[in-house]
Amino acid sequence: MSSKGMDYEFERGMVDFKSGEFQSAVNRWEALLAGNPNSDTLNYFLGTAYLELGYSAQAIQNLHKVSENSQSKFVDDANWYLALAYILEDKKDEARQALIRTNHPLKAELLNQLDEK
Repeated sequence: MSSKGMDYEFERGMVDFKSGEFQSAVNRWEALLAGNPNSDTLNYFLGTAYLELGYSAQAIQNLHKVSENSQSKFVDDANWYLALAYILEDKKDEARQALIRTNHPLKAELLNQLDEK
């Protein structure tokens, strides 16, 4: 697929995502990820789409890749969503570790909630 075709498919996935058509976005982006498995952009958006669909284990796989890439522009948000996915999986220690690595404005509040449970 040409770069132009890849760009179109990614953008079409973004339209799907923003329209709440998360499964359609996942289908498009998974096909693109097969050719570029280390893409922080694809892994980030796939992770958030999986989280929207309630597939926290899949979200963790994608978001974890981004959270380990300190050069990614998505690293801060990836850690936030990674923490949310870990909470859904009842993995509180992992959630705390992800929260420590984010600067999300609700970080302290969520850490306090985790400590109360």
